[in-house]
Amino acid sequence: MKKIILSIVFFLVTSYALAFQGLVKDVKQTNTYTYLEVEGEKQTIWMAVTKRKVDKGEIIDVDLGKPFKNFQSKALNRTFKELHLVSQYKINGTTVGASSPKVKKKALKANIKLGSIKKADYLISEIFQNKDKLAGKTITIRGKVVKFAPKIMGKNWIHLQDGSGKAGTNDLTITSQETVKFGDIVLFKGKVVTNQDIGAGYKYDVLLEEAKVIK
Repeated sequence: MKKIILSIVFFLVTSYALAFQGLVKDVKQTNTYTYLEVEGEKQTIWMAVTKRKVDKGEIIDVDLGKPFKNFQSKALNRTFKELHLVSQYKINGTTVGASSPKVKKKALKANIKLGSIKKADYLISEIFQNKDKLAGKTITIRGKVVKFAPKIMGKNWIHLQDGSGKAGTNDLTITSQETVKFGDIVLFKGKVVTNQDIGAGYKYDVLLEEAKVIK
């Protein structure tokens, strides 16, 4: 019966062809986000949108980027194997949310003299230069915290610089559960991931994920 219902849904809703379409199976609300389990024709996904009322059985159309892996939601006390962050989608054919142009990231200037920070495994510029070889590997990196954005989608987002590189290769974004302060010199250990599109217009050539501070 479920497959018959899904087939009818996919037949009727054809006016807007998007990458993924499905029925809302489950809805979990938090103070900030609404988590949706959506069953498509071939797969079932979890996605998170800005908090809004969504009912089970509604039809979702959405373009999907790369999902977060092993995403931890403290509000739900749950870890999702994969979670998509979505800013624009359709509910029953009606567009919800803003469009997602590529976000222009403002360059952060820390005025760090090259060599003033002791090198760990790599300089930040070297990570960008060797990103394809380093993808999936766990490395250490030492640098100065030039930006700290806490508790965004269950993670802290940290920008690190060490004086190497130029615009585009001088600033490494790190995701972590660790709390650091602007101006701290920190040694991180984490996994290199490349070509990450996390939705909402945010794309990264390189990220250091699940990073931990080494004392």
